[in-house]
This record gives sequence, C-alpha cells and structure tokens, in this order.
Amino acid sequence: MRTERSAGAVRIHVCDNGPGVPEDVRERIAEPFFTTKITGEGLGLGLSISRALIHEFGGSLVFETAEGEGATFTVSLPEAVSLREAAE
Repeated sequence: MRTERSAGAVRIHVCDNGPGVPEDVRERIAEPFFTTKITGEGLGLGLSISRALIHEFGGSLVFETAEGEGATFTVSLPEAVSLREAAE
C-alpha cells in the first residue's frame, strides 16, 4: 500500500503480487453481482459499492494489471470534500 498527495487529490495505491486479473474479467470487474467465486462464496458487490461511494465523493477507482504480474487498485479522492458537497 502506498499513499500520495498531489494537485488537490489524495491517492491510495493497493498492490498485490498475485496472478493478475485475466483479460476476460477486466471489463466486468466492477459490475454489480459479477464474481469469479463459486456460488455461495460472494455476492460480487464489493468493487461496485466501493466505486459508487468513491464517485459520490468526487473520486475515482482504477486498476492496472497484467496476467502473472499482480494488480494495483488506485483510489483518488479530492483533498477536502464536505459531506454537504458530496450530497449535492
């Protein structure tokens, strides 16, 4: 995990050294109810809910991956957002 601050934004990078995300999964990874787990092991809502909440606060969630080389998820948020501004 790594954090940085620049140009009025805060970024949180979460990296792993796993197998990466296969190409056929990349486009659907944040879709509601999409999961690669077996039935009963997950709902497929984690990334879609996370992305929605991050967008509500004016931020973004992106990922970079290469098969066999892990993945990096980056959350970018404005440095200062009041709850009132996020709701508008």
